[in-house]
Amino acid sequence: MLYSELVHIPPILDFEASSLSDTSYPISAGLIVEGKVYYWIIKPKPDWIDWSLQSQAIHGLKRSYIEDHGSPADQVFSEMSELLTSHSIIYSDAPEWESMWLSRLGKLNIKIESIYNLININKETFSSELLSNFKSHHLIPHRADHDAIAIALTIKNMWGNEAKFSSYRSEAYKMILTLFDLWELTEKQRLDLLGISEKNKNIFNDYQLGLPVLNTLGISEREGHILAIHQHLSLLFPEHQNLSYQWISQQNKKFKETPVDFVAMRGLGGLAEIRNYLANICQS
Repeated sequence: MLYSELVHIPPILDFEASSLSDTSYPISAGLIVEGKVYYWIIKPKPDWIDWSLQSQAIHGLKRSYIEDHGSPADQVFSEMSELLTSHSIIYSDAPEWESMWLSRLGKLNIKIESIYNLININKETFSSELLSNFKSHHLIPHRADHDAIAIALTIKNMWGNEAKFSSYRSEAYKMILTLFDLWELTEKQRLDLLGISEKNKNIFNDYQLGLPVLNTLGISEREGHILAIHQHLSLLFPEHQNLSYQWISQQNKKFKETPVDFVAMRGLGGLAEIRNYLANICQS
């Protein structure tokens, strides 16, 4: 299933598990990659014997059902690995649990990070918005794919929908291009921040001319994050404007590389992380 409004959201992973013990294992998985939703019921391996009736009452899957209808764990891992080949980070609302359960399936060279790295909001507010999305989209809580969908929709809403950004599209590109000049970015760095590949430089040429650009690359969302980053930097360096302009391309201890290189590796999610990081500093 494809949710076109979620194609710009970084990969979201959710597991349901046999229990919340140290010996628990995943019994179902929901994954969203580039707006496409994937769902697996996972057949336990022979040595996966842990089971909690309390957890069963929450997720609604009986052990006998997943044994009869589940896909082999190795197959699920193989399919999941293939879908995540081009990604180095996925996001979850419970990264420690998700990391443990993913490791039960196999060793995947990928990092699972908290969705709160993408949004500057407290858990209570997020939970309220999440519940609203479950209800409005008729999703079932604790079904792994529905959980992933609800999380992705909530992140999208927190970032702001496309219509919100389109209202200032004609002015946004001018501000972005001015910022890029002030930040003294190379062409490649500008492309990286906007999520445009070098083979699609014609899109960037249209962008610079103010021509309509399809938002399949999440450019509108990126504009919002870039402008917010600039605002936060202006607050952090009120008397040293040059420092605010240099920050994006200087080595950073938090990200262990320059912020612009961080975005080049992590895409839209990287921009959101930087925005959230700076917002937290401004509020502290």
